[in-house]
Amino acid sequence: MINRIKKSISFAFGILRNPENEFKELKKKSIDSVLSDYIVLLLSAGVLGGFANLLFMLIRTFYYDFILNANINYFGILNYSLGISMSILFFFIFAGTALMFILSYIVNIFLKGKFVDSVKLIMYSAVPLMMFGWIPLIGYGNVVWSFYLLYNGYSELKD
Repeated sequence: MINRIKKSISFAFGILRNPENEFKELKKKSIDSVLSDYIVLLLSAGVLGGFANLLFMLIRTFYYDFILNANINYFGILNYSLGISMSILFFFIFAGTALMFILSYIVNIFLKGKFVDSVKLIMYSAVPLMMFGWIPLIGYGNVVWSFYLLYNGYSELKD
């Protein structure tokens, strides 16, 4: 399983380093291999986002307790933190599946090709959101980066 995650992460960094080359290779790849990498990245990003949120909330709680001497109900905070972290995981899963298919239909209208190509294009374009979407305050840059990849991939697949 660890090797599978490493393979998917190296695949994602390949897209981020050289998107033009990866979009050329996209035509040759099967939907199975692209979907496999996408799902592993999506689940890894969701788990990482949930864990990072849990860690941040617990550090903030310790700060309030030990530095500000606030009276903290640790069981309540832990329950709340775990709930928020799980909701982040499920948001990644929902957004990564449902919204991806909706966007694929929209892109397919403009691409006028096979729907499978639109799905692969959206999966490739979503890589910045999955790799760095869990980091607060840089989400807007990831959206711009994803649209840039979508535009470049659209241009490549249209040819």
